Amino acid sequence: MTSLGRVTGLIGLAAGLLLSAGGCSDYTYYNVHVTLAQTGSDYVDTQTLYYITNCSVAVFANGQQIERRRPLTKIDGTSACPPGNTPDDLGVLDYSTAKQSGSIKFVVTMAGADNKDLAQGTTEASVSPGKVLNVDLAIQKCPTAPADSNSACPITNLQ
Repeated sequence: MTSLGRVTGLIGLAAGLLLSAGGCSDYTYYNVHVTLAQTGSDYVDTQTLYYITNCSVAVFANGQQIERRRPLTKIDGTSACPPGNTPDDLGVLDYSTAKQSGSIKFVVTMAGADNKDLAQGTTEASVSPGKVLNVDLAIQKCPTAPADSNSACPITNLQ
């Protein structure tokens, strides 16, 4: 083993010890797999995808919004929903909370250039300190909105 290999191994070991001693068992970690619904009457069709220019995520705890709507991005900072080229699988959203009880709800919204919400998906999971939870979130096309409405999605009070 080279010196660099030993140093790297020691750094990894130290990081592991710090995490285990640093109260990481107090957190619940979520891996939210975000995809587009592929079946049913509310699947996100090609025409709807054409109009989508951005995606965002909001987080709720026990019914109260705790994280404002923010852009959904890839790890490199680029948009998870590039205009005109939104993939069927948007990837995995990582999130953690120090809350000790209750539930966390994730809401992912896809909007058009006019900021009208066109598709949305939600998922909710119980808080489980010390665990990593893998949950799925399927985005569905929003019902048709009245002409004077800003949003056709079920959850419209997102900031």
